[in-house]
Amino acid sequence: MKIENNFTYHKDKSIVNINTNLDHSNHPFYRSELDYNDNNISSFSLNGIWKCLFNENGFDKDSLDYLENFKSTEELSDIKVPLFMELQGFGNPHYVNQMYAFDGKEKLNVGEVPSHNPFMLYVRDFDFEENTRDLKVNLTFEGVLSSFYVYLNGEFVGYSAQFMTPSEFEITKFLKKGTNRLCVFVFKFSSASWLHDQDMWKMAGIFRDVRIDLIPKTHLVNIESTSTLTNNYKDGIFDAKLEMSGKIEGELLIEIYKDNELVASEHKKIDNIVNFNIRINDVEPWSSETPNLYLAKFTIKNNNKIIEISKINIGFRTVEIQDNIFKINGKRVVFHGTNRVEWDMYNGQTMSYELIENDLKLLKENNFNAIRCSHYPNDTKFYDLCDKYGFYVIDEADLETHGTWQEARGIRVWDRLKESCTPAINKEWKSLILARQYAMVRRDFNHPSVVIWSIGNECSAGENTLDAYQLIKKLDSSRPVHYESCYAVKGHEKDSDFYSRMYAKPKEIDEYMKSSDNRPMIECEYEHSMGVSDGNFDMYIDREEKYPRYQGGFIWDFCDQGLVKVDTNGKEFIACGGDFNDRPHDGNFNCNGLLNSNRNIAKKSFKLARAKKAYEPLKIIIHGEEVTITNKNLFLNTDIYKFKYERLIDGEAVLEKEFFISIEPLTTKTIKLNIDNINNSGEIINRVTAYINESIYYLEKGNEIAFGEEIVNGDYKNISKYFSNKDSLIKKAIYVPGAFNEGLYLDDNSLRLIACLNNPTSLISLSVHGEEIIYDKVMPTFWRAMTDNDFGNRFAYDSSVWDACSKFMYSLPNDTEIITNENSSKIIKITYHMPSINDEATVSISYSLVGNDTCEITFDYSGSKSKLPSIPLFGLRFPLNFKLKEYTYYGKGPFDTYIDCEDGAKMGKYTLKTSIADIDGINTNLDSYNVPSNPRVQDIGNKTCARYLEIKTPNNHTLRFEAIDEAFQFKVLGYDEFLLESLNRWNELPKDSRTYITIIGKQRGIGGDDSWGAPVYPQYEIDASKPFKFKFKIKYIK
Repeated sequence: MKIENNFTYHKDKSIVNINTNLDHSNHPFYRSELDYNDNNISSFSLNGIWKCLFNENGFDKDSLDYLENFKSTEELSDIKVPLFMELQGFGNPHYVNQMYAFDGKEKLNVGEVPSHNPFMLYVRDFDFEENTRDLKVNLTFEGVLSSFYVYLNGEFVGYSAQFMTPSEFEITKFLKKGTNRLCVFVFKFSSASWLHDQDMWKMAGIFRDVRIDLIPKTHLVNIESTSTLTNNYKDGIFDAKLEMSGKIEGELLIEIYKDNELVASEHKKIDNIVNFNIRINDVEPWSSETPNLYLAKFTIKNNNKIIEISKINIGFRTVEIQDNIFKINGKRVVFHGTNRVEWDMYNGQTMSYELIENDLKLLKENNFNAIRCSHYPNDTKFYDLCDKYGFYVIDEADLETHGTWQEARGIRVWDRLKESCTPAINKEWKSLILARQYAMVRRDFNHPSVVIWSIGNECSAGENTLDAYQLIKKLDSSRPVHYESCYAVKGHEKDSDFYSRMYAKPKEIDEYMKSSDNRPMIECEYEHSMGVSDGNFDMYIDREEKYPRYQGGFIWDFCDQGLVKVDTNGKEFIACGGDFNDRPHDGNFNCNGLLNSNRNIAKKSFKLARAKKAYEPLKIIIHGEEVTITNKNLFLNTDIYKFKYERLIDGEAVLEKEFFISIEPLTTKTIKLNIDNINNSGEIINRVTAYINESIYYLEKGNEIAFGEEIVNGDYKNISKYFSNKDSLIKKAIYVPGAFNEGLYLDDNSLRLIACLNNPTSLISLSVHGEEIIYDKVMPTFWRAMTDNDFGNRFAYDSSVWDACSKFMYSLPNDTEIITNENSSKIIKITYHMPSINDEATVSISYSLVGNDTCEITFDYSGSKSKLPSIPLFGLRFPLNFKLKEYTYYGKGPFDTYIDCEDGAKMGKYTLKTSIADIDGINTNLDSYNVPSNPRVQDIGNKTCARYLEIKTPNNHTLRFEAIDEAFQFKVLGYDEFLLESLNRWNELPKDSRTYITIIGKQRGIGGDDSWGAPVYPQYEIDASKPFKFKFKIKYIK
């Protein structure tokens, strides 16, 4: 037994792999027609339970005892393959963003391997009985992190640092009949780890499939095909270069099928390289909208005996940059995309076929057409499904070195900022960098969904990335190449076929369009969806329509990368950085998803709803009894849709009609709705919604695609004309003097208010027919539980004075007025002072009982003379004396909404639960629309454009909070904003026993350009210097 190189290859950055086969396409192959028909591929899986030996501190010499199968593995631990070892109790998951996982532990030069390097030995005994006389046998690892050494029956097979693409070894000569022992030595860190600094959990082990392939004596090893369009994009040309291995003898038959019907075929004699060029007239093109797939079948025969059958799916489409615009099949494409990190909250980056497919279906249902693989090549199953469902994919090489060139938290990390230490520049890294480009392109070449190659992410730029660009161009001239990190590096600005940016502000898009650079622009990352986010998305969508060369972007990102953990009470919760004793860490910064980590509540995400609205393929504008519909599809007529017209009165549908309309792609039509005469009293909303009429390609019948609505007799904010009534003041009021219990009692037989006039003066009782509604003081608030964006742009710190004001404002007896109107009715006006503000800014709350069992409340902020920071919100918080299970309201919903993020919600009457999803364990309270937007506790449950909010008391009395002149916002939760903000994870929330209702007159937006500094836009801020007043009512509904 010989130990190869004493396990030192992983410390040498010039070594990519040892004894691996050349990277090639990932097509399936079969040994007979029967196997082909039964999809019985020529391989068998080694997935399952292996044995393992783990050492947290590094290489374990005892592992060498298991190389030969004479030593029993019974005393070793079990480990599941594929799955990261940390998710099975071997070490801890560790999350860092820019930093490397070994930062801060010892001083390392770039490329050096830390001395503390967790190690895992994997052992698998398997039986092999095949006769290998006419076979070659390959062992394939689809993905292993980090570097690994392979031994079979005590003999060294090879080594690889490929990470995210397959590592394939020929093992024919090492195999024996009967039981074989496979040993895989995995080191968590290697020199190549410096190229794998993506913003994600740093974990290790065998995390993708392992299999053994049985290769026939003549084998189609690589397929390199392009399926393009010609003759005005009507006819298809299938151009293929086939690489053969083994015995070069026999003939090759290629057949092309569409829906099991043969449409073309051709024979060729076997050679080392076999080229085909087949033209097919009147093909059905492939695009995101019309993902028409053909099947190419390759049969190798010798003396009329089938040696091997291979197949690939192909889609005829032409990808080009024409007139400085990126086009598919001659049409300008706008990417409505998302970045997607492979993620399962239980299994990390090991994803099942079903979960990948469900993700893609969900994205299609929500109008996405593009995905950027961030930031590495995905599991091969993903590309097959993207071909099927129709996504434009940016396939990105596993290359990120953020920690070598970026300043971390303002501290220069050793000497990494020197150019000689940056892998993009240092030639010592060239082989590793180019190997990753080569592996990606060779593997994924044949997928029609892959329309752009990407060199990598956040690596700066230099000669090595330029070489990577040129290598990809040499390997594949049919697709453009993308790279964002070069845009600001002098001399390398155009080492990309796109001007690509991350988080460029709308004004920066405007500036680029005025520049001399005429490349198409995309935002490979935008709309940072961390926590409560995704405001002002419309500003980006507007620019898609304004600038032909601005071609959309990719939201960051699809799904939170939270991991399920069990707390001390045995309750599952979503955990993130720092929850696994990982140090240093970057907290919840890898939870930036449109979706919570739990896919079971995905469809209740307000961020996903907002994106769906922004990405609609139809633009529906209603004006009076006319509707104008623009078909933004490139290839689909609106014949595939069924349209429904609804008329709503005060939030409830009173009329529904279906209709159909035929609109060609990229054209507009206006039609009359022909609305019947009906009762039009109240607030009238006209709405038109488009649905899939019959299931097509990727969408089920009935899936909603787009909607438009218009308030006929008003707007979303001003409701005084059609949704208010004037109540006459009543006269009944009782004033009670006293040294300690001075107060004012307002009573109209149904409602009764008691205001205590001693310090602190406040409303202390609100009862209906003797049933007490509140349990504590009704107080003004200026605060919300701060969001990730609020912290990122320093608003949480800069505006903290309003937190103090909300907690410590006070009112003295002489600050309260008892106003008697001309009709002798009483108004209680309580004025509050704010201790942390030096000027005379105040807020007063006025209460009066008016006719029809109604209390009218006025919130009046005076404005500040000092230069105070923007205010989070103006609200009045009612702590209820009981726990509400549900509430009913008329406003935007059912999703959470904010003033800069409400487009995805519809006006209507909704009844929703007050509970919060997942706080009592994963998959609890799934019927709630209070869906945590991030593992870190922050604002939740906000609703905008509310006309009224109704609750039922335990005694079955109905109270309605009703807007007067302007629509209000509100929250109904079991917790107030201060408790929410004081906690870290949602499972820490105590069992709620009461409910807080906060009626909000105005609230700051949430932003979304990024989460580390981008401010909320001025139109969504609240200027502290300006006075503000709003009114609402509390009505007893008999």
